[in-house]
Amino acid sequence: MKSSQFFPIVLISSLLFIQCLANANLIDDVCMKIKDVKFRFCVASFTSDRRSQNATMENQLGELSLEHLMSKASILTSRYSILAKKYPTKELQECSKIYAEAIPTLKEALNSYKAKDYPTTNIKVSAAFDASADCVEGFQGENKDPLQRMNSAFIKLAKISLSFVAVDSPALSKIVPNFKSGASLAVPKSGPSTISGASLAASKIGPNPTSGKSPLKLGAIAVQNLISKAQEITSAISQLQKDPKTNPPAKDALQYCYTSYSGFVKNLTEGLKGYEAKQYESLQGTLDTLTLDAQYCVDEFSNHNLKFPLMKQQGEFADLADAASASISFLGEV
Repeated sequence: MKSSQFFPIVLISSLLFIQCLANANLIDDVCMKIKDVKFRFCVASFTSDRRSQNATMENQLGELSLEHLMSKASILTSRYSILAKKYPTKELQECSKIYAEAIPTLKEALNSYKAKDYPTTNIKVSAAFDASADCVEGFQGENKDPLQRMNSAFIKLAKISLSFVAVDSPALSKIVPNFKSGASLAVPKSGPSTISGASLAASKIGPNPTSGKSPLKLGAIAVQNLISKAQEITSAISQLQKDPKTNPPAKDALQYCYTSYSGFVKNLTEGLKGYEAKQYESLQGTLDTLTLDAQYCVDEFSNHNLKFPLMKQQGEFADLADAASASISFLGEV
């Protein structure tokens, strides 16, 4: 009797495992065909959404990609609006308006995709893509875009969506330059070890992001890596402050950066606690502020005609912030 009860459990478990493996293979196959978007970023954009586990056809992933794009447009609208109230500049206000207008356009794109009207989908997504580029180009010279990395993620998601249009409409594969229908692309050497350009080697995650790690755990690991990097930079700044060769102007700038990065550690640690409680909005807001404040640290040195001595670590910190943002963007409406 026990044996007869045990067999169905084993059978069901095996079927579920096969289904999960099939979903992972579908996502991997699709993402390997998409040019100009790193493989790991593409995979993460789907595996972070639990609905992808039920996808058995490419067009189902296509719908998800468009929904992700709308979600990102909504997030950017909110973030630019918040920043525009705090720093009322023309560029921030314009970007908030651009993304607000992109949301209904992308809703139309999703509806046309579901109706298999792929030319209209292509036009609508392309319009949102161009609008995003207009936002980016609005920031010139020293006027830096505080949400540059989120803009970059939006552009990558738009490329993914445009590629799905090409998949489902062979005629459009000649129009969309980023995809050749049926083509099989080799994964670049940098692809398996990166999420949106950020190394996760420190987390000891294998080359396949779908193996053994849930999206929630991947996000937590990314944030922990970010905290570790902030602590590393804080420690390095402290050592530079103690160096007798450091001149007074540099020490002033270092003090500003030390305050910033030690604050990053505190805010990220608090944000991680909220993240583990599925309060994604709080952590996403912290990541947005990091991008802006980290740039202020570099600018503080520029104001003294000096170069920030930890630019390499700063770049690594920015990449890890990008990885953390990519990991949590699709876990909930933030």
